[in-house]
Amino acid sequence: MRTPAPPGLEHAFAYGMTAGLLVLAYPVQPVWLIMGSLSAYSGLMELLQTFSPGRHPGLDGMLWSSAGAIFGGLLVTLLRSRMR
Repeated sequence: MRTPAPPGLEHAFAYGMTAGLLVLAYPVQPVWLIMGSLSAYSGLMELLQTFSPGRHPGLDGMLWSSAGAIFGGLLVTLLRSRMR
């Protein structure tokens, strides 16, 4: 199911929310590890689209997803530090 939003924003939102939730769920894990893992995962998902009929891998999808993961992870870290 697609939303009216551009696909890049869908990627960024999904990975940003995932990163934010993971930062909250695993506070002892380094934030860079969560963001880096999600960025690597997004690259893997783009590569695997090669084997899915009707799908095409793209660097833009990985970049949007990585940007969302970084933004979400940093935003939650910033908000959490301000609440202390």
